[in-house]
Amino acid sequence: ETGLVELVLIIKKDSSIVYVEKRDINVIKSNDNSSVMDIQRIGLENGKYVARFEIKDKNKTSQPLTIEDNFEVNYPQNQIAVSDVQIIDSYKKSTEQSIRSKNGLDITPYIFDAIPENKNQITYYAEIYNSDKQFGKDSNYVISVVIENIRTGKKFEAIQKIKREQAKEVTVVMGNLDIEQLPQGSYFLVVEARDKKNILYAYNKIAFFRYSNIQEKLISEIPADAFVNNISEKEINEYLYCLLPIASESQKKFIIPNYHNNPFFN
Repeated sequence: ETGLVELVLIIKKDSSIVYVEKRDINVIKSNDNSSVMDIQRIGLENGKYVARFEIKDKNKTSQPLTIEDNFEVNYPQNQIAVSDVQIIDSYKKSTEQSIRSKNGLDITPYIFDAIPENKNQITYYAEIYNSDKQFGKDSNYVISVVIENIRTGKKFEAIQKIKREQAKEVTVVMGNLDIEQLPQGSYFLVVEARDKKNILYAYNKIAFFRYSNIQEKLISEIPADAFVNNISEKEINEYLYCLLPIASESQKKFIIPNYHNNPFFN
């Protein structure tokens, strides 16, 4: 069964309307909670904006669903910058120009912020601007793509990608990272631009959650002269329990059973 949805998009800058679009979208109604994806690319100057979306089922008389979102466009004109990082579902070479076409590719975004256990690769897309103005045309610089733990800031260097690139006006950064061994948790996918001395000049990142049956390794060898050997087990468990508000999911699974099952607390 198909339906017709009316979409109205209004973009404002400083209370002035800079873009308006109204169109109808055909959707297929189903019982499997499937989603409908729509892509638009709109050229905007640097500045702060408000985007207002109005979505209405044209077969009903109910009021439209309204969503507003604030965003900022702030790309420097004469120094290096990294675009927003996209996690993408798939891509293929363009056969004709369409709304999904970009730099000769048809790109389908990954519309969720969580990656399930059965998906063991993460595919990304970003662009780097003005590296020629920053480093000099055709100079070499380094692009790295790495996954970073949101809570600790630790980078998983074993699965990062590093590439030497020649500086130019626009550079496409696209590829895959193998996340099969990535433990469950919240992460950033980070794209960095560095010079030949490994000095960071620009970066951008996107957050995602990884579902996995692999948990963080929480137990390691404790040296004989470590200060924790002078702290009682009761105190250690109490300190661990106080860390629950900032602990990862796998750490919570370790802390809570140890706290409740410890005889010192019974």
